[in-house]
Amino acid sequence: MKTIAALLLSVSIAAVGCGRSTPEPKGPVEMVSTDPSAAAQGKVHVTDAGSGNAHVVVEIHHVPSAAKTAPGATTYVVWAHPVGGKPMNLGALKVNDDLTGELRTLTPMKHFDLFITAESTPEASAPTSVPVLSARVDRD
Repeated sequence: MKTIAALLLSVSIAAVGCGRSTPEPKGPVEMVSTDPSAAAQGKVHVTDAGSGNAHVVVEIHHVPSAAKTAPGATTYVVWAHPVGGKPMNLGALKVNDDLTGELRTLTPMKHFDLFITAESTPEASAPTSVPVLSARVDRD
């Protein structure tokens, strides 16, 4: 668990260091693969939903089945990790036969790292594997 926590911190620092931080994104935020040799790609679209909430749409492409990414995994889970808080499960992201997937959700968070892990259950309460993709989301 300490290894995953250290990796999450590294991913957070890398996402911030890559200039992924913009106030209200004008277009999609590109996700960064944690494995440079992997073909996985992703984008995060964030738009105002009113009442302080944001619509978050996560799109992924060229992602293998979760079972090929982590032993015992059956699904991908999208996590939001707010600054100073614990990662929160935003929902499961199914990968189709064409190796693409999408998750649409709402969040009141304004500043968070978003990342995707392979998990054994969509109801995972904490990440248990290395993130496949990550991005930094900052909105005002």
